[in-house]
Amino acid sequence: MREKKTQKYDGGWVFSSEFLPMVGGRILSSSRGGGDVLVKSMELKSHQRLSGADRKKLKRTIKDRFPAASDPDMDSLLPPKVEITVDKFQNRVIVYGVEGGLPMFFDVDGRGTEVFPTVYALWKVPNLLPSFLLKGGEVSRYVIGGADLMFPGISIPPEGLPTFSAGEIWAVKVPGNPAPIAVGSTTMSSTEALKAVCEERH
Repeated sequence: MREKKTQKYDGGWVFSSEFLPMVGGRILSSSRGGGDVLVKSMELKSHQRLSGADRKKLKRTIKDRFPAASDPDMDSLLPPKVEITVDKFQNRVIVYGVEGGLPMFFDVDGRGTEVFPTVYALWKVPNLLPSFLLKGGEVSRYVIGGADLMFPGISIPPEGLPTFSAGEIWAVKVPGNPAPIAVGSTTMSSTEALKAVCEERH
């Protein structure tokens, strides 16, 4: 019998939760997608280096998806003279990393349309994404463990809740630490989020 190869990514340090539809006061959810990646071992189907053409395609995809990334940012995330690897998993997740280093991006559906930076990438370029700030560090262990991020767990600045649209990619940070602990996409706009909370309270 052929032995299956598995590769496990632990905690929220490689992948972070994919945020799902909000219900009531739940502004960000992590109950599937990235949440599965967080807590389960995944069967590795293949591991190889990216060809020159595929490398250029990946860089174009990242630039289109994250327009805030400057050329120096891109060189930091995908160094020009370093091989880029691609790992394909049984659940269709694709992971792009620096050979001999850390994973930088992952594609949750394997189609190239849902590419997210890993938290490792965000540690290199902290301002690549806008971010929500948690009220306190004690909330972070639940988020890292795959729990939903509830509205009460978010620190609202004096100027109010940041404006966002559905489908935007955001990071999550804890007070006093510029390094994000999670990344995902919103499924409601800020207007819809506030409306949902108001309706739940009445």
